[in-house]
Amino acid sequence: MAMYKLFLSDFQETTYFLYAIRSELEDYRIAFNINFAFKTKLTRTRNDLDFKGNERFSFPVFKWKDTKLKSNWSLIKNICFAEVKLNGEGLFADSKEKSVARLSLLEEHASVNYFLKISGINSYQDKALAILNKIPSINMAYKIDVNSLKSKENLILS
Repeated sequence: MAMYKLFLSDFQETTYFLYAIRSELEDYRIAFNINFAFKTKLTRTRNDLDFKGNERFSFPVFKWKDTKLKSNWSLIKNICFAEVKLNGEGLFADSKEKSVARLSLLEEHASVNYFLKISGINSYQDKALAILNKIPSINMAYKIDVNSLKSKENLILS
């Protein structure tokens, strides 16, 4: 009897567009500017995107569901800073020193400040990049090829 293996990647299709945004503004200001430019209503979610290891890292998320065009918009901060405890050795083993660690949601795009993920049927897919680059507070925006991402599982938002 023949045995077949099915891989989850065989069934996954890219049904979203991902835009990288470089800007030094706070997350709520970027969300406000995107809302103004696209006439969307991105709002901060109650729960951030959390990663727990030795320390806890949280990435703020703003979401909006467009019921008319059946698309979901998510603005995700890519960079997070958190305090981590340093492990001392020998004479300094009981030291309670802390350091600030920087973590990126997508390490292959560590220089990007935010990601705009637009999923579903989207009429903005052709115009989105041009509109993003016209926003004065955004230094640069560009489209990312989702299929080339190594850590795309970090973009799964529930």
